[in-house]
Amino acid sequence: MSAETRERVLKAVRSLGYRPGSVPRGGSNQSTHTIGVFVWLDPEYPLRNTPYATNILDGVLSAAMGSGWNVTLLNVGAWDNAQAQLRRFADGRCDGFLLIGAPPTIGISTALRERGFPFVMINSGSEDTQSSSVDIDNFTAAREITTYLLGQGHRHIGFLIGEDQYENVNERQRGFEAAFADAGFPLAPDAVLRPGSYVLEQSRERLETMLTNRQKKLPSERITALLCGNDRLAEITAQMLAEQGIRVPEDISLAGFDDIRFAREMSPTLTTVRQPLYDLGARATAILLDQIGAESVSETPTKEFLPHSIVYRESVSRR
Repeated sequence: MSAETRERVLKAVRSLGYRPGSVPRGGSNQSTHTIGVFVWLDPEYPLRNTPYATNILDGVLSAAMGSGWNVTLLNVGAWDNAQAQLRRFADGRCDGFLLIGAPPTIGISTALRERGFPFVMINSGSEDTQSSSVDIDNFTAAREITTYLLGQGHRHIGFLIGEDQYENVNERQRGFEAAFADAGFPLAPDAVLRPGSYVLEQSRERLETMLTNRQKKLPSERITALLCGNDRLAEITAQMLAEQGIRVPEDISLAGFDDIRFAREMSPTLTTVRQPLYDLGARATAILLDQIGAESVSETPTKEFLPHSIVYRESVSRR
């Protein structure tokens, strides 16, 4: 081709972010029968110690296997990394993607849409109205468990919450605050410990600050219950409380979110919100495979809430 044509082609390649496929394809509609799963993992907390992600992945693998599809796990050290490396991932080896807990603020969903790849978000909140997603109603779940704590006589409740870039975290905070408003009780200015993180070291720092501040207050003003943004954070909290001689639930009641195996095995057993993690993974996979098999891309995203429940156990006592 002429130099002028060559330069026009290369300019289009650069502007569109084109990358040659790593998998030979006989035509534009040929499928590799593989879905890619993006999952962010804390380096301090490997996959084997992350039951939240593994339970979702169990559902993904089961649904994919039942339909004769393969699964490729795409591990990213940070979600910004996933967006930066998207050209490497979206090279034809996967027909579509699942994103577990990806924040909508980083734009990975926009980048996937621009490249024409089907994808479904799992546990990412409801802020992204253009993407298909499967989640629970985080607002309602947080309001229900907070209402339960208030009903047990707790008026000073702390909420240990994750990073505010995640919309499901924001929805849980709004649900926590709504429960106080519903009951007509004032919410302490320092009740919500955020912006926070689920990274272990940062979580410990926040907990130490909270416990130090609690000891400085009069007994009548001290936090008597803690709601944790996930069960892993509740596990860390239970360990730190024990180290300081603070008893659960006699001194502080404790509640979590997810209902991972630890919640049933800790002593006392943990009151928590049960997310149907396996079902979230299986349902998201089914939606994605429907999208991949569709003759045309639907402009209306599929948005589904799966049912949650409150599991009442020993870690909450009546005041």
